[in-house]
Amino acid sequence: MKAWVAALLAAFSCLAAAQGFPSKPIRILVPFPPGGGTDVAARALAEHLQRDLGQPVLVDNRSGGNSVIATEAAARAEPDGHTLLLTTDFHSINAAFGLRLPYDSLADFAFVSRVSALKGTEVPARLAGAGVDAAPSTPEELEQWVREDIARYRRIIELTGAKPDGR
Repeated sequence: MKAWVAALLAAFSCLAAAQGFPSKPIRILVPFPPGGGTDVAARALAEHLQRDLGQPVLVDNRSGGNSVIATEAAARAEPDGHTLLLTTDFHSINAAFGLRLPYDSLADFAFVSRVSALKGTEVPARLAGAGVDAAPSTPEELEQWVREDIARYRRIIELTGAKPDGR
């Protein structure tokens, strides 16, 4: 996790030097309640960003709606880099279920960095055994993975007859 945080901090440091970024407090939206793994990761990230960037970094927990509430807030935020969304695979799962989302899971977001991974989950199950080298290394590769995941989840729904509401 330290390597990912360092990479993210380096990216933000470059932005800060080049454009006077950040010019206001940074907000990290978390689509889960305080105390969970995503919240803990967001707070650790916020501490590092605040120290390195010299601006307040606020963790804003907006749980509910299977992560749609926080994700919508991120999609509607001004695209100036001062609002981040720290999310999980719900981002692609919600789109895969064909839910009417108030945002476009691909077009409305820009991938910045992976923050953490549990040991053994560095790559999706479909690439288990392929090694970390097979993980996406560019935003374009990540986008392709998300598109493939959405198609795979939709196919599972077709085969099982599952409905997005669980019936």
